[in-house]
Amino acid sequence: MPASFSYSNALSTNPVTFSVRSGSVIYYRFLFLVLAIDKYVTRVMQATHYGVITTPAKNSYLGEAVKLCRSAISMCASYRHYDVDRNDIAANNQRARDAFEHYKKLQIIPTKEHIEGTVRNQFAPEIHSSAQRSSGDRSQGYFEAETTVTLNV
Repeated sequence: MPASFSYSNALSTNPVTFSVRSGSVIYYRFLFLVLAIDKYVTRVMQATHYGVITTPAKNSYLGEAVKLCRSAISMCASYRHYDVDRNDIAANNQRARDAFEHYKKLQIIPTKEHIEGTVRNQFAPEIHSSAQRSSGDRSQGYFEAETTVTLNV
């Protein structure tokens, strides 16, 4: 792109806006990826419109963006919660073995410290009692975060 060119902030006249609620860090990381891809697609479309890149190049760039998005969706869909606790791990029962097999396929291998609970992942949410979760009492520090997202389509 020549230095004398600049992209304008193209905005849709009818952007899609919706609220998102989740207590999952993985979900928000995926959401930020989707927003980054949205900006990327906008820039690619602008570059094609301004004649900076060719239509075949546009199609190639957009194809790569779609591939990345599908890969991320696939990864998030395969990362699911297993109802396994430390007692199951200590007993090495079938639920624990199933969970280990599933996460091994995803290349997620917990360390002994994670299983013992002496170390938590830096992105792990705070631990709250089931009473706090079921009451939804925000004064106790438990609530699902809400974010508004706008996509320019």
